[in-house]
Amino acid sequence: LAFFEMRRTLLRLLLVLATVVVVIVTDVFSQSRGAILIFMTVMGVYFVRKYGIRGMMVGGGMGAPLLMLGGRSGEEANKSAEERMEVMSDGLNMFFQNPHIGVGYGQFGKHTFLTAHNAYVLASAELGLFGFWVWMVIVYTIMKMMILLILRYADVPGAEFIRAWSLALFASFCGTLVGIFFLSWTYHYVLW
Repeated sequence: LAFFEMRRTLLRLLLVLATVVVVIVTDVFSQSRGAILIFMTVMGVYFVRKYGIRGMMVGGGMGAPLLMLGGRSGEEANKSAEERMEVMSDGLNMFFQNPHIGVGYGQFGKHTFLTAHNAYVLASAELGLFGFWVWMVIVYTIMKMMILLILRYADVPGAEFIRAWSLALFASFCGTLVGIFFLSWTYHYVLW
């Protein structure tokens, strides 16, 4: 998308379309509900940037069939969701019992049967209020930097490269922030 934003050619449009098709097919076959939400978030950022709030409604409408086609369903999906809710509840209990310093880095698994499957819960449970605050300040700073680049160079001639890549990084990071709601990526190299 960033390459296409920098210079709109037929070849780059075909690359975008091929990429979107590959991602959609991969998401459907992987049956990952989180992956579908991540894809919809990334595309939603582009739709909102281009078309405003109406773009969010159009993008959401286009994502509805993807949600129906992809993702697991049935007993296996229900069991997975129940397990995740249980460990998230355990994580919140860890935080409330140790609000100042948490249970300690890497200690979540010692207090429950499964990983948190939520980076926000994992950060608060292991790091406590202060550690979670620091973690969120870092996330905020990253987001703010990309937003400032998008705004600062919106009308600057010759800044197509900065506009395209700051929007691409912003959309990607928004997708990542949605994805880590379903993954224990608090300290994962992909996030950082």
